[in-house]
Amino acid sequence: MCSLFGCTPQAEGRLKYPDIDKDKTEVLKKQVDGLVENVKDTFTFNFSFTRTEPEIRSAEKQESEEHRLVDAKNRVSLDVAEVTRGDYHVTVKMTVKQALDLLKSYGVTLDFQVHRTYVVKTEQGEEVVNFPKRPTAEHSQTPRAGIESKMTPAKCPKINYVRPPVPHIPTQTARVVVSHEFDILVGYGYANREDFFEVRLGIWHEIMELAILALTMEALYWPLDLYHSCYINDIPNSFANAAVAYVQQWLCGSEGRKKFLYWKGDPPFEAFESQSRSHEKEAERLASNASSLDKGGSHLQANSQWKECAEAWERAAKAWDASTHPDARSKAKDAREEMRVAAKKAGHWEVNPSSGKEITIKYRDWFGDFEAEILDTTGRRIDKFTRSIEQGEICWGAEGRIKAGTYFVKVKLLGDEFETEKIAILG
Repeated sequence: MCSLFGCTPQAEGRLKYPDIDKDKTEVLKKQVDGLVENVKDTFTFNFSFTRTEPEIRSAEKQESEEHRLVDAKNRVSLDVAEVTRGDYHVTVKMTVKQALDLLKSYGVTLDFQVHRTYVVKTEQGEEVVNFPKRPTAEHSQTPRAGIESKMTPAKCPKINYVRPPVPHIPTQTARVVVSHEFDILVGYGYANREDFFEVRLGIWHEIMELAILALTMEALYWPLDLYHSCYINDIPNSFANAAVAYVQQWLCGSEGRKKFLYWKGDPPFEAFESQSRSHEKEAERLASNASSLDKGGSHLQANSQWKECAEAWERAAKAWDASTHPDARSKAKDAREEMRVAAKKAGHWEVNPSSGKEITIKYRDWFGDFEAEILDTTGRRIDKFTRSIEQGEICWGAEGRIKAGTYFVKVKLLGDEFETEKIAILG
């Protein structure tokens, strides 16, 4: 919701105004940068207006001298169609970055702040109240979405036979204020996904609404029809707010959540995502330790670290399985691939014939069940072994049943991978 009445003056009361939450303000400003970087879609907004004959003549004359409409069309996609004489339909297409650049070109810089207090009008004058996310029964005048922008408009000349030229928007810092009740600080564990989504979508709304208002004042020469709509009548129902709100309805669904959540560098937004990231960091630390030990020749210690690394990746994969993150499935798959790599580096096995009549299989630092098969030269399985301990020894043929010949020991790794070793038993 945008207000064109300028900044509310200091009001007296027990509460301080403005009472700025500096920590949340710092986080809020990062969300603006995130919008520019991550939400690069071009959004389309529509609205209509009328002009009287004096307005038409005035706008045409001023455009021929100042070329404001032409200039605006070089900055954003702007189509102004005259449906009938004096009736116009406007289509504006722009990205978040274009909207911010447009405002800047008109001398409007945006300042984003999180406030604990808000000023409302009462019968006694003005009162400083708590700034809630939603209006309360006691103070229904607070912004209905917990977010508001304030911009000083260009003066709107009235018609007195002819309409004087419309001046430019005054150079200014327009303020976008957000309620302190939005939980956008990242503490221990995970962040509040819904509040982050509301705030990001809310400041997107304010940026776009302010840009449309600025275009109206500058490029369209402040039509009196629109001036009365947003400056004199009820602000929440202004044409600019309505144009943006129409698009915002679509963004409130799943498509919008994909655009406004899970940006690169975002904190985890739920417990399982938080757990997954924690396990991944632990796995990466263990992998680094194991690699250093391998380089130093401490292979037995390295194997132990690789085994712990594989276990950490397995925990990460299971947490991703339970997560609601939109990319959880692919992240779980990646974690399991890392688990297989670490497990392969961790486990060691070897095989050798003993006394010419036995095959001895030794293994250590094994991740999961150790599964081995004895095959003949045709690939037929002769025997199979499964052990659930991480290290051990398996002897086959000790009873003298083994015949001279060539055998293969096939050991199952994680997933669908196998390793095979050829063994010759002499008669």
